[in-house]
Amino acid sequence: MINFLQLQDIKSILKDPQTDDSLEITPFALSNKRLSRDFPKDDNGSPLLFPHEILPFCNKDGLDWSALISAGGALKQYFGIASIKWRGGEHNSAPETEHYNLYIQQFANLISDMEGRVLDIGCDNPKNTESCFPSQIEYVGIDPLYYIPKDYFTIHSISEFLPFINNSFNAICFGTSLDHAMDSYAALAESYRVLTPGGALYLSTLVWKSNAELYNDSVHFHHFREEHILEMLRRSGFKLERLYHMPWKSNSNREVLFLKAIKE
Repeated sequence: MINFLQLQDIKSILKDPQTDDSLEITPFALSNKRLSRDFPKDDNGSPLLFPHEILPFCNKDGLDWSALISAGGALKQYFGIASIKWRGGEHNSAPETEHYNLYIQQFANLISDMEGRVLDIGCDNPKNTESCFPSQIEYVGIDPLYYIPKDYFTIHSISEFLPFINNSFNAICFGTSLDHAMDSYAALAESYRVLTPGGALYLSTLVWKSNAELYNDSVHFHHFREEHILEMLRRSGFKLERLYHMPWKSNSNREVLFLKAIKE
């Protein structure tokens, strides 16, 4: 069975999302003692590891996007805009649909050689994809939607501010989640940083061939073209190892891209 790591299991690799300071586990928070910063935990012990200046805007039902944008400052504006898309609608197809199950089969094929400690970025409910992952891995999931009730442990964070030390994961996966990151270059740069040398990046994402206007989409920040994905990987320092596609629903204007790349 997959080893779903808990907070105590990963305390040695956690850090402040904006600095290199380590974090101390306390009963109700993770604490950066040097800077006197506390990052709260929810009832499941899942910590909220957004940049510290964003925490005052985290209400029980989600980020106060209006207050963030009005408060001024680029980082607050960034999170305010991101949170509007987070609330835009369903982020994934329902697990019981036929096209989702076809996707899951291909995703399982992609990550079949995954090993070691794994970071699943944009994990949603990991029970939906648990059957895809090899049984020997050690699993950590991150997802920003802290306000959705859940009965499992996860790290509440975003891909642009990974709260982990350098070289801390053997593999990282984005299962149709990179297009939900507003700054996809920053997300890949952070992934490169926390991967061990020779570590693997597994990516599945929709890629568009036509009719890619973003103003028709309420949840994604990007409608990637395949060449954009490959260029981002190259610029981020990854070497492509394999790549393949599958159709998406009955769409002729887009398909799902699957790839594995290696940190050189």
